[in-house]
Amino acid sequence: MTGPSLAQQQVVLEEVRCYSAVGPLPDYLRDQGMNLSLTSQLQQILYQERHWQLTDSLQLPISFPQLNELKKEKPLVIKNKNSSLLHLWIDLFEMQPSAFFSTTGEYSPDMVIASRSSSVIKIIFYLVNSKNELVEKHELDLSLTQAESPAIGFLFNGMLADGSPYFLTTTARGFREAILQGMKIIFDRDNTASLIELKVPPAFFYNNFIPSGSQQSPVILKPELKNNTFRFTYNNGSQVLRNGEPEIAEVWVTNKKKENFPGSVFDSLKLLRQLGENDFVCLQHVMRDVLNDKTYDARIFSIANQATIMEGAFPLVQKRIHYLLQNSDTVAYFSAKNKPRLNETELIWVNRSYNGIDSATVFNLEPVFRSYPLPTEIELSGVVFGQPFYIRTRGRYHYWKDIGLNHQLVMRVQGKSLPERILMTQPISDSRTMNLLLLLAYSPVFNMF
Repeated sequence: MTGPSLAQQQVVLEEVRCYSAVGPLPDYLRDQGMNLSLTSQLQQILYQERHWQLTDSLQLPISFPQLNELKKEKPLVIKNKNSSLLHLWIDLFEMQPSAFFSTTGEYSPDMVIASRSSSVIKIIFYLVNSKNELVEKHELDLSLTQAESPAIGFLFNGMLADGSPYFLTTTARGFREAILQGMKIIFDRDNTASLIELKVPPAFFYNNFIPSGSQQSPVILKPELKNNTFRFTYNNGSQVLRNGEPEIAEVWVTNKKKENFPGSVFDSLKLLRQLGENDFVCLQHVMRDVLNDKTYDARIFSIANQATIMEGAFPLVQKRIHYLLQNSDTVAYFSAKNKPRLNETELIWVNRSYNGIDSATVFNLEPVFRSYPLPTEIELSGVVFGQPFYIRTRGRYHYWKDIGLNHQLVMRVQGKSLPERILMTQPISDSRTMNLLLLLAYSPVFNMF
């Protein structure tokens, strides 16, 4: 390896090309502060590993080529013919893991590292002498795996926001550290690795409804998830909750004999059928509060006519006729409303990232902020164990749920079909009530819509 006693080699960094087929990762490099930080640290790496000194150490000459430009072979043409100089080009290309591992013959898509990967950054450097001859070329693939985070919020995935297929794997700091680690390895003369895995902090959409710093409090719960069961600890007590698979039962409201549910439900459905000529089904399933040894039966009613059956969808009846049973006792009854009109201000910014914990880590990917509202898609409201409650499911794919009890917001929950994180905004002394609200919020019935 070249030692510090040897003369420094002057190197012209001609261009750093950055492109992503995944999302806005290159936008981190548009920031002047990020550019200056990387320039300074790259200069140190090149000196330590190669004893090179950049002729311009003020900022990186970054370009952002389009995909059609990348399909053409890049001409490495030098302008300064000084024979004492070497010339360096660096490429940083981000790829989808599925595309990388399936099209690269060197690696198998069945590798464990492939299953963990969130994105792959390919680093390539070309070294050219004054005669325009390629002296050296090396490639290194960085497989970025998202580390566990204590944060709660919306991961920076466009499908969860405006429905666009973009994804930001990591924060600005995570990106900088990954690139610098990759530079240390690729410029190490003794390096033989071509693929390495790096854990990086995940990026979240910045928002206006999760207070900065709340994730550092012990009120963030991270349940253990397995199949349709979730386990967590709250107030020093373990909780294990499980929802059963839903079953569909026909409801015959034309009969004089009432079905096995309250008369008020029968009367409401009968009136609705007279008005709309609809039939109905009862979507029912078992809910288990395992450690408290409580079993509940959900009875949720939906419209069933030829159109809904053809579509495989059953719109919820928009009346307060749904209920939960414990043995033969009704412990909760509620209405279900699609897209209710509420005075809501919750939004996320689709071009501002942060680590989900500290607002000081917010990075503006574009100069003009673009917000996206999170309106309630489904609202359940009613009474549970004699207390008023609501459950509001927000955003695409029903990824976010707000749960209120006694007219106060008590839980904000991240996760579509199972709760990935639970933010306790108010203490709940009765675990029975908390558990039943979580079971209802994650009823498999609501994943059918």
